[in-house]
Amino acid sequence: MIGDCQCLVANEKHTNPKRIDRLLSEVRAFYLFSELRSGKTINDLLELDPGRSFILPLLERQALFQNADAPYGYSVFDGFPVALKDVKQIQVSRDATHLVLASDGYPDLASSLEESEKRLQEAIARDPLCMTLNKSTKGMGRNSSSFDDRAYLKIRL
Repeated sequence: MIGDCQCLVANEKHTNPKRIDRLLSEVRAFYLFSELRSGKTINDLLELDPGRSFILPLLERQALFQNADAPYGYSVFDGFPVALKDVKQIQVSRDATHLVLASDGYPDLASSLEESEKRLQEAIARDPLCMTLNKSTKGMGRNSSSFDDRAYLKIRL
């Protein structure tokens, strides 16, 4: 696994989160909670995400850590050598019938695309700002169908 992708092997979920995303998701959630305590509403925050704006300079700087063997480094396919220490290997048993590969845009990955999409919509309904159940560096934007891009590939073995 390279980057912050995820997979299902024999219905067991494996993730490869980025340390910097966890940190910035927490900072964003803190900022949004402070806005709520200051009198803003969920709808105010959905209209213009001040938490995202607050962490944006740090998000821009995180590119300095792509494929870097450094604190907060992470691996990505970007045309440069991949930091092997950040590559996660998963054993696939010989009796596995399928493998699901997906981006982190699915907060609750399932063995079918339909079920993964259903779970995504349920997560969005419960936490549209992605600040409690599914902490993220961004939440639902205006006219968005999701909080993040998503890719889903199921391979029959």
